[in-house]
Amino acid sequence: MTSWDNRVHTSASTVQIDHLVPVHEAWGSGARYWSQARRVAFYNDLGDSRSLSAQTSALNSSKQASGPETWMPPKNRCAYIGQWVAVTI
Repeated sequence: MTSWDNRVHTSASTVQIDHLVPVHEAWGSGARYWSQARRVAFYNDLGDSRSLSAQTSALNSSKQASGPETWMPPKNRCAYIGQWVAVTI
């Protein structure tokens, strides 16, 4: 199930991998000063289940490089904000 719209998908071709904190957002918030190794670790963070998730292509496209100040998911908004704060602090 995709966490931001509660839809169930049975095919990998109907979803994309979404960074909770978009790469562009992270870059503007200081990732540009990180080492290459730290950026790669962030881009591929499998150690925190909140960092990467499967979302529909439409949902991922609507979010683009936005954070919660300009984009909110259609469902589970409180969870989204909670996860955003936990990942960014």
